[in-house]
Amino acid sequence: MLTLDQAIAEGRVEVTIDGFGYRGEGWARLDDGWLSVRGTLPGERVVVQVDPPRRRSRRIWGSLVRVVTPSERRGDPHCSKFPTCRGCQLRHMSVLDELALKSATIAECVEKYAGVPAAEQPLIETITVPGAARADPFRVRTNLTVRWVDGRWDVGLRADDELVAMVACPALADSTRRSIARFEDALAAFRPSTPPAIRLARIAAPVHGHGYVELEVEVDEGYDALLAELDARFPPQFGLAIVDAHRVRRHVRGPTRIRLPMGDLRLEVGFDDWFHATLAPAEVLYDAIREWLDIQPGERVLDAGCGVGTIGLVCAAAGADVVGFDVNPASVETAELNAMVNELDVRFICGGWENAFRKLTLAGDRFETVVINPMRDPLGRRPLAYLPRLEAKRVLYLGPSAAPASEDLAVLLSLGYRLDRLAAVNLHPATYHVMLAALLTR
Repeated sequence: MLTLDQAIAEGRVEVTIDGFGYRGEGWARLDDGWLSVRGTLPGERVVVQVDPPRRRSRRIWGSLVRVVTPSERRGDPHCSKFPTCRGCQLRHMSVLDELALKSATIAECVEKYAGVPAAEQPLIETITVPGAARADPFRVRTNLTVRWVDGRWDVGLRADDELVAMVACPALADSTRRSIARFEDALAAFRPSTPPAIRLARIAAPVHGHGYVELEVEVDEGYDALLAELDARFPPQFGLAIVDAHRVRRHVRGPTRIRLPMGDLRLEVGFDDWFHATLAPAEVLYDAIREWLDIQPGERVLDAGCGVGTIGLVCAAAGADVVGFDVNPASVETAELNAMVNELDVRFICGGWENAFRKLTLAGDRFETVVINPMRDPLGRRPLAYLPRLEAKRVLYLGPSAAPASEDLAVLLSLGYRLDRLAAVNLHPATYHVMLAALLTR
């Protein structure tokens, strides 16, 4: 069996893929470590170009050169950019295999980080778009790197040192691809003698003809000709903005908020708001939340990490008495606006996790149900310890990353909560990303 040093020295090696890693990469067992290879499946015999290691580790990476013996489970990725793009890691497997991998990831993380053996876990459910196929386009927003190279603009998703063109990306919705094409046309017509430094372009188009383009730049000057090109190519329902190196935004034209279709709700989001990149999978998640919680009229619900207020509004529409909080003041303002637009009575406040929990506890607020939707880091014991004081009888935890979420499950279990339901939420099809959904009662 090869050693790490032998694989690095040879540079190009032929190995058999033994299993999957958390990020959807295949791995081959070496004598003293592992070789991880994107785009491979267990059981395949492959030729790999070993990447020079950046530091000493028991795991090294390599790039797939050729599949010698393909797995019978290998499928058509429906994307010519798949071998080089890093956006979708699982396009070469079936949707069913992807769901099985994501369910296994949830089970493994809950066992490893929450201390619940797989045999003692609830049956892991899958929350995904029914009947989804590998070629379905779901993403409505994307961030593109912009560079001036050899007298022309290069635009795309960063993959190592390359930029992968996204104008024909099969994961992006038609409205988003059309918006990227318009942006590229505007750039092609913008040929200044001294190109200004554009770092990033944020493009969102959740509704046909409606969206925004935001440029992240080094300095906010020298873009008049480009803005004129963008103004000519995008409809008036598109907002245009520039953000400089100090994170100061200049709104150029169009709306400061855009419409976001989400089931029966009428939502708007602004430039500062986080919102789901994939709307159809998100709608399926909210349907599952309705079913899991079965909200009763008058039930007290806390929407913790409420963002633009979607979960709180879903619960309020079912008759709950809802309070929501978020650390982002812009999103709290947006949530209040969305509550008014939907004629729902929800109280939203601004605050971080521990601070908001403490204030609500001291104010005498009590909740039967708490929905927790953090970012990718675990909250830890200090904020979660307030849940029993808030008399929360049940907690719905929606963790966008399975390992940190499982660490918080361990805290909740130590606080006397019981794990009743567990699910792998497929919010980002064809990628390794999986949301952990857990319902706990006390």
